[in-house]
Amino acid sequence: MGFASIFLKNLVDFHGAFCYTDAMRIPFFDKRYYGLDKGSSGIKIAEITEARGRLAVTRLMKLSLPVEDLPLRPDLTPPAIVERLRVFCRGQGITGRSVAVNLSGAFVASRLFNLPVMSHAELQAYIQDHAQEYLPAGVSKDAVEFDFQILKEEVQTGAEMAQINLAAGRKEAVADVLAMTLGAGLYPSCVDASSLSLVNMFSLHPAFVPGRVSAIMDIGHSVTKTLVVRDGQVAFAYELAAGGDTVNRKLQEAFDLDYGAAEELKLLFSADHEADQAGTVAVAGREFPRESVRQAVREACASMADEIGRMQQLWKGGRPWQHVVITGGGAKTPG
Repeated sequence: MGFASIFLKNLVDFHGAFCYTDAMRIPFFDKRYYGLDKGSSGIKIAEITEARGRLAVTRLMKLSLPVEDLPLRPDLTPPAIVERLRVFCRGQGITGRSVAVNLSGAFVASRLFNLPVMSHAELQAYIQDHAQEYLPAGVSKDAVEFDFQILKEEVQTGAEMAQINLAAGRKEAVADVLAMTLGAGLYPSCVDASSLSLVNMFSLHPAFVPGRVSAIMDIGHSVTKTLVVRDGQVAFAYELAAGGDTVNRKLQEAFDLDYGAAEELKLLFSADHEADQAGTVAVAGREFPRESVRQAVREACASMADEIGRMQQLWKGGRPWQHVVITGGGAKTPG
C-alpha cells in the first residue's frame, strides 16, 4: 500500500490528517523518503533511499533541544523551535521534501474491533457515525482527528467479518505537528501514531512470526513505550514515564552535576562502557571513577526494570513474551 492509498487526507486545512502508513513496505513516489519524529529531547529525521528494489536508511539527522528549550506542553511547539528546525532542514538540504510525521502515544488512542464486511464507503459512513463508541471515556469525537484501517477479513461462525483498527489523535496535537512541519519548510504527507510505526517497521523482523508473542520496548528520553505484538497486531500497550532522563537525574544526584553535565557523562560512559573499570570519565573539568558511574547507571536502570516488571504483570495474554526488541536512544545506555 502506498501513501496515496492509505486514507490520505487534504492536509492544507489540517482536517482528517491522521492516517496509517506501512513505512517499510510502501512503493514510494521517488527514490528518497523522509520520516520525522518529534521526541521529548529533540527532533529526528530519517532518510530512506530505494535502490534496486531495496530500502536502506542512508541518513539519520537530529536537532537536539537543550533542556531550557523544551516546551512546557509537548503538544505545543514554540515558534523558536520551529525556526531552529527550519534552519536545520535547510542546512541538511531537505527543505521542500515530503515527510511522514509521527504523533506520540500520549496524544493517540487506538481500538481494535470487528464488523461485518461492507464496502469502503459504507465503512467510512459507519465509522463517522459510531466513532464515539470506540473512543476512551471522556474523549469526545469532536476533539480528535480519527481514521481507520482494515487489518484483515475472515469468516467467523459463518459470517464474513472485518477486523478494524481505529486510531484517533487530539486535534490540537495533530495541528501542532503539522504546523511545525510546514513551518520548517517540509510537507507532511502522512501523520502516523509512533507506536504503530514501530510495529509496522519491526513486523519485517524474522522474530515477529505468527503465533509468537513479541514485545517492542522503545526507551526514549522521558517515556518508555512497550508494545506487545501477537500475530502482527498490537495486543497490549503501556507507557512508562521514565527513560534516559531517569539516568541523567540519578547522575545529577550522585555526582552533584547540572543537567547538561549529567547528560554528557551518560553519553561518554555509554560510548565506551567496556573500557577499563579502574579508569575515569572526564566531564566539566572533573574526573569520575568509571565504576561509580556504572553503579549509578545500574541503580537508575534497576528502578526502570522494576516498573517494567510490574507492567508486565498487567499482560493477560496467557503466554509470556517470547522475544523482546529494545529500541530508542535509551537502548544505548548499559545497565
